[in-house]
Amino acid sequence: MLRKLALLLAGLTALTVSAGVSSAQSQSWRVDARTHSQAATSRALTQMAHNQVDSAVSSLVEATNADASDSLPFAVLGLALDVKGRYNEALDALHKSWELNSHDSETALSIGVTHYLMHNYEKAVNAWQKALELNHNLCHIHGDIGFAYMRMADLGKAEDHFRRLISCFPNSQFGYQGLATIQYLSGDFEAARRSAEHAQSILSYPPVILLLAKLDFLQGDRARALKRTAEYTVASKKPGWQRSMTAIGYPAQHDFKWDPFLIDNYDNAYLLQSRALDLPKEASRQKSLRKQGKAASIVAQVKAELGKSAGDYYLVRELALAELAGADYSDATEHFKQVVDTCRGCFVDWLHLGRALSLDGKAPEASRAVRHFQQKNPAQRLAGAFTAIARVDPGLGAGAVAPAELKRDSAGAGSESGASGKDGGF
Repeated sequence: MLRKLALLLAGLTALTVSAGVSSAQSQSWRVDARTHSQAATSRALTQMAHNQVDSAVSSLVEATNADASDSLPFAVLGLALDVKGRYNEALDALHKSWELNSHDSETALSIGVTHYLMHNYEKAVNAWQKALELNHNLCHIHGDIGFAYMRMADLGKAEDHFRRLISCFPNSQFGYQGLATIQYLSGDFEAARRSAEHAQSILSYPPVILLLAKLDFLQGDRARALKRTAEYTVASKKPGWQRSMTAIGYPAQHDFKWDPFLIDNYDNAYLLQSRALDLPKEASRQKSLRKQGKAASIVAQVKAELGKSAGDYYLVRELALAELAGADYSDATEHFKQVVDTCRGCFVDWLHLGRALSLDGKAPEASRAVRHFQQKNPAQRLAGAFTAIARVDPGLGAGAVAPAELKRDSAGAGSESGASGKDGGF
């Protein structure tokens, strides 16, 4: 009996020692795995900062393979895949990160960015609101929400969130650029100019320069517009000019340059000049611009994106602007009508619609479109090209089709006193 008891105790002791060794080995393995994962993730962040996105993706896959319980590499992998345009894979990685750490506001922020890039704007807002609930200090996210509401054609809510961002950060270039964009779309050009110039004074940014050039053409200051388009061309050719991710709410380690809100912006100095220079003395230059075929290339790109998101008015708007630049006035007309019917606050596009109709030989209908803008924004100074269109008898001819809002809301003559008197058009 004593011999059996001794053997039993010896066996239990051996089992305990064996379990202890196994536990120690397991703990050591977990520490090594996490160390490996963190090192690979840190390397990936450095690679992202140097625009080595493919290398970063490889490093992050290595990190997730080393330790599948670490949420951070999955979160960063989601961002890297976003940069590569691999949005479904990005969502998979981000949802895995969220499963591992459901209280991580940064992951919620990243999920919102991915939904935004996929044109799922309501889901983007929901994710960003969740991030704000988790971390009330992430005031930068109001700018993200502002752009999402802009893409949903709710300019009022968009403006509200840009102003919230500015109230948190009075020197937010991001906030003032967003505000200027909303004011431009709504037709308040003087306010848009003030906001854009303030944004530019905080940090020079090519999209803001281009917006100022658009305002100059709309208001007839051709010389200043051409100067700005030249400035934009130079600035946009410099590498790494995009905003850092930190500007839209990410922590300091995400200092790589990438602005997700530029993904669907196809306008540029070439397109702007091609659709703006319609004066007789510019005819040869405009013809030369169109021969280069750049407008057709942009049209093809936007149509490809619209195939993924047919109801996105902002993409339809980009398409119409490119068609106007390429002298495809009939298609531009139809697409601008679609824009103003979808985005009721986008009054600037009534001017674009008027230009397209006028160039398509539909002068009375063009007059009604420009006068509709003047009625909604009677104090705005406009280039002579627009006031000339508005002076035509606005009675619709037989068979002409007005946008839905004109059918509901008969436009008055509007004010023509806002003409600048300067030589220019848009």
